[in-house]
Amino acid sequence: MMLISEDADKQHQTQAPSVTPPFRDRIKANFDTSIREFVGTGLGVIFKNHFGNSMAAGAHFIPSSFEPTIAEAMAFRWCISMARDLGFQEVEFEIDCLNLFQAWKRNDPFSNYLDSIVQDCKSLSLAFRSCVLLNCRKTANAVADHIAHLAFDYQDHVWVELDPPGTTNLLRQEALFYTGNEVSTF
Repeated sequence: MMLISEDADKQHQTQAPSVTPPFRDRIKANFDTSIREFVGTGLGVIFKNHFGNSMAAGAHFIPSSFEPTIAEAMAFRWCISMARDLGFQEVEFEIDCLNLFQAWKRNDPFSNYLDSIVQDCKSLSLAFRSCVLLNCRKTANAVADHIAHLAFDYQDHVWVELDPPGTTNLLRQEALFYTGNEVSTF
């Protein structure tokens, strides 16, 4: 099992929104959160193949509001579990939360709540043959962000080989960046 952290902004600075496909035979999982104070936290994830096609997506609602980095870590843990449940074996997780990305790279013991959630994520990720965590720009995470907002209406919903409402055009825009791009090796 391979655990890797990569900063996609540093590797792919020339691409407009830093949208890059996963390596062939891998699934890319973009995830994000939406927090509404006194309402709750929406989590969203989109799983795409190397052509940029949606393989699955999910929205999950938590009826509590969290600090943004904690919410992102909770979304990561949920996303890992969902990827495992869907049977994906080689996954590139992509986030736009630098604090979570840095916490993933650290090997600190449990010094706070964030570190304990990250440790859960590391333990859960051992179920994959390959698990890569990439940091991306916010603009490269538009679909997951949209799905996170859908969580307030859809609560807990999974779409398999279907585009969640309102994401078809976003996915088409991203797919334009997939065409012909070479991917750097790590």
